[in-house]
Amino acid sequence: MSKDKGKKKFKKSLKQAYEDYLRDNHFIFQDRGDVAMVFHTERPYLGQPQTVHGKRGRSRVCGLTMRDVGDAIARAWAQSACPNKQTGYVVDLEALVQNTVVNLEKLMGIFPNVPQLDERKGDGQ
Repeated sequence: MSKDKGKKKFKKSLKQAYEDYLRDNHFIFQDRGDVAMVFHTERPYLGQPQTVHGKRGRSRVCGLTMRDVGDAIARAWAQSACPNKQTGYVVDLEALVQNTVVNLEKLMGIFPNVPQLDERKGDGQ
């Protein structure tokens, strides 16, 4: 086998190994732009503990009506929208989610629902 063919075969096998690793460990790499990840309800809470992707996100929503949830989303949209000359408004989706959670926590009476952070551990556990 020539040297060039050997390099190509090695690169191909390395690329395949990397793709297999990403496929098997996709929860570790939470790409916020990956829409499919958002719909995977069994994904782990691997984010920073004070965010909805971490320990804070484990809280169950209870004691609210559907109208309360709708109101929280509407308030969050207003808090997250920025004026834009071309389109009217631009909404940062990450800010929308975070503001929705804050509004829901306020309605439930548990705001701020931030876990105690332990500097020694650095993970809020």
